[in-house]
Amino acid sequence: MATRKAADSGILLENVPIYLQIRQFLLHAVSVHADPARRLMSERELCAKFGVNRITVRRALRDLVDSELIIVKPGSGVYINPEKLNNRHFFLRNSYKVLVIIGYGRHVDYDGFFLNIMARIYDQLKCLPTRVKFIEFLFETDAMLSEIMMHMPDGVLWVHPPESVAGAIADLRQHVPVYTVGEAAIGDPCNITMDYRAAGRLAASWLLENGGKRLMFVGNLNSHHVRSEVFAGWTEEYSAHGWQHDENLRLDSDTDIRKRAKKLLKTGEIDGIFVFGSEFAAIDLVFSELKLAPDAVPVILDENYFATFEAYITPAAKIQMFSSRVPEIAALNLFHKMRDPGFISKEVVLSPSIVS
Repeated sequence: MATRKAADSGILLENVPIYLQIRQFLLHAVSVHADPARRLMSERELCAKFGVNRITVRRALRDLVDSELIIVKPGSGVYINPEKLNNRHFFLRNSYKVLVIIGYGRHVDYDGFFLNIMARIYDQLKCLPTRVKFIEFLFETDAMLSEIMMHMPDGVLWVHPPESVAGAIADLRQHVPVYTVGEAAIGDPCNITMDYRAAGRLAASWLLENGGKRLMFVGNLNSHHVRSEVFAGWTEEYSAHGWQHDENLRLDSDTDIRKRAKKLLKTGEIDGIFVFGSEFAAIDLVFSELKLAPDAVPVILDENYFATFEAYITPAAKIQMFSSRVPEIAALNLFHKMRDPGFISKEVVLSPSIVS
């Protein structure tokens, strides 16, 4: 298979199907081309450039033609469709292409937590000369960098990146600015995040003061490393009170949360519960099944927007663990960095709060 380099970055795209390379090459050409009257390339030239036959080239052209972004003139070549694009803002002024990646880049749907992040990013960038594209990876991890560069971005926002992509982010930053959103605080000047340990301390402190000593911590610590930071803060607050958290009261998704929670709550010895929003439904169902009063035990959770919709439990408090300012600051800083590569930023770590 023929290969090419993405946007002269030096990254080969051998892991990406050739027709997608051609399609993305043309999309990029359309986005930066100043003169719709000037030919982009002929089919023959595209065949020569990518080392493929006309069937492959025409496969790449098909949906661009159907979308009326380009016109293929037999015997002449490929042109931008002037009726579709001649007066577009992006042709008259410089603009920047931003890729947004969430987690492992393989989310198939988004809950209220991620919908809020997306809304904040849109709100920040909608009045700036940017084009935003959310991507989901099509290929395996070893093709991740190639696949990102295939889109020829000017910058990347990576939301809640797992530890496994740290190397890919470091490599990517050799070519384009990348801001991480919601990563654990690590001193990275291009990371905008929250103090997750402080969130854990805040949750434990509130429950210890308003509930008692025997507190359940509910949530899968393996789903993302920031949760481990929350639990670390939780145990630190216990230590600050001269106590040690009972590991038997930590419930994660590796076990049957409902079964264990029901057994513990039946004893009547649980003084309070912290639960992540994504696991809140399991605890809510247990309260309902046991016919406990909705406020029988104080329950606090992190804000997940939809988690308490039609819930049986009345939460005693919510931890604002992820401020809307995080994605807003990240989007704005990325824009400054794309416009001015010399822009100097520093890691931003915002403080959590609790709302009773």
